[in-house]
Amino acid sequence: IEPPYFIATPPHNVSVRYDNAITLNCSSGGVPLPNITWFKDGIVIPTDQYTSSNQSDTLITMLTVVGSLTSHGYYTCQAVNDLVKRRVINATANVIVNEPLSYVGIDPPSTGITLKQLDTFNANCSFSGLPLPIVFWFHNGFVSSNSRVSITTDIQEITVTSTLTIKNVNKSTDEGLYYCIGLRSYENLYYGYKYLNID
Repeated sequence: IEPPYFIATPPHNVSVRYDNAITLNCSSGGVPLPNITWFKDGIVIPTDQYTSSNQSDTLITMLTVVGSLTSHGYYTCQAVNDLVKRRVINATANVIVNEPLSYVGIDPPSTGITLKQLDTFNANCSFSGLPLPIVFWFHNGFVSSNSRVSITTDIQEITVTSTLTIKNVNKSTDEGLYYCIGLRSYENLYYGYKYLNID
């Protein structure tokens, strides 16, 4: 009788890009040969979601993780044998899903737009990435909401779209260059711009 021991374990921290896949390997030996169970954040992963094979005195398992909005977390490989006494060992990998910050675009796509006094100005600006970026608007400084200005945010999967709406545009206060900036704490800024002319 030999307690379970690990032959191969997944790394403690592993990063996967969104929509890409990684394989976590976990192999164990012992007498009797241990059973291996995988958990995600403490919840059992069904056996049909990973492969298991016996090679002489080793049980080999492979779990494939596809980067998605729900796949980040702690994945634990647990090996158990309990012929005489239950013996349990665990190895855990922290899987982080990420995607580089990228500028998707600004809509309408032209860099300039001309409106008449008291028209409504609308512009959408989109960035993608994981973690999700925060989008800010600038025009002669930071743009914030007020009775004429609204900023709304829509999130689809890993894309953040910010919509800037200015009602009753005024040439003296609203004409000029507008920037949208996507920001994450550890990455550079990416931005789009649009020039608003008011007749």
